[in-house]
Amino acid sequence: MGLRFLVWGQVPPPSVGEFWSGRPHIHLVRFRNQGKTAAENELRHGADFGRIVCRVPILDEAQARRTLPTNARMFQDYGAYVTSATSLWVWSTDGLSAQAGSMDPNRGNLIYERQVLVEILEYGYMLHRSLYHRVEKFATTAEVISVRRQIVQMQRMMREASHSGEIRDLLENGWKEMALPSLISEIDAGLRLRESETQSIEALRSTRVGWALTVVFGFVAVPTLADQVVIPIWKLTPFHQFVDPSWTTLTSEGIAALIVLLFLWLTLHFVSSSKT
Repeated sequence: MGLRFLVWGQVPPPSVGEFWSGRPHIHLVRFRNQGKTAAENELRHGADFGRIVCRVPILDEAQARRTLPTNARMFQDYGAYVTSATSLWVWSTDGLSAQAGSMDPNRGNLIYERQVLVEILEYGYMLHRSLYHRVEKFATTAEVISVRRQIVQMQRMMREASHSGEIRDLLENGWKEMALPSLISEIDAGLRLRESETQSIEALRSTRVGWALTVVFGFVAVPTLADQVVIPIWKLTPFHQFVDPSWTTLTSEGIAALIVLLFLWLTLHFVSSSKT
């Protein structure tokens, strides 16, 4: 790092895009009037949990309970509540007792595994959101197809993130809360539109290249057309014949160039008329 720092300087910080969002992940380990099970905790403190996931300090109790999502944990050791605004993990006393034998001094065994899950949630959403903001920057059809392949691979990897059905359900429900299916649909619509635009641009580019090649090869054929067609026809006509062969060559090549341009104009005019 020392030599690299001297040669290249400070490493630039990563750019922050619009797909970053401040979404806290809260873990309640010990609190007053804690229940023995996750169901008891929800019964006693459901309104407070609803206020936490809504990220508001004051909310009507009935409304707060309605905003609390369904517990994504199948067992009663802790409750898992995931919304688009935050995630809340609430331990029960029975769950803490079951973890007593492997308790980390920093209570990491209660948090780290759950933190990995929310990071997978965030990462899956972030990848799709970053693609959403880069759709307009794809310049070729090959890039669009590559991104389509990348999305399919990401969705497969997200489905296979765990062999546990509970974890898969939690991740899928979390992504639904984050409106990821709608985001994927918008990405797909944007990619279809961008694919049509890139195909149109590439077709126009190919057409222009074809026109340029036609003009080039047309002018390359001018001397041959002048020697084999224009001059023999000219000699058979009663028109004035130049004594100097250089003038004959220049005039015949000029006539041949005009003939080539005329044929090109007629061809382009016919093609344009046929398209309309």
